[in-house]
Amino acid sequence: MLTREEVLSHIDNAFPKLKKSIGLNQTQAAQIIGVSSPTLERWREQGVGPEYSKNQNGKKSRLIYPKIAIAEYIVSTLVKTA
Repeated sequence: MLTREEVLSHIDNAFPKLKKSIGLNQTQAAQIIGVSSPTLERWREQGVGPEYSKNQNGKKSRLIYPKIAIAEYIVSTLVKTA
């Protein structure tokens, strides 16, 4: 089974532009997980998917998915086959 650190390393290698980022937007997070942005939004509404934070700045709010939360989500959803 992959560890969280191994998944983080894979994310950094596959998406070098995001290597220095610790928090990703919805589109970036969805791309890493391999789902569409609307799917990730639907999961959030249903209370499933990776953890995120919601930063409110006046009328606008911004969702941030920490890379560590994405890696933990990926590890937690791995299914071991025979």
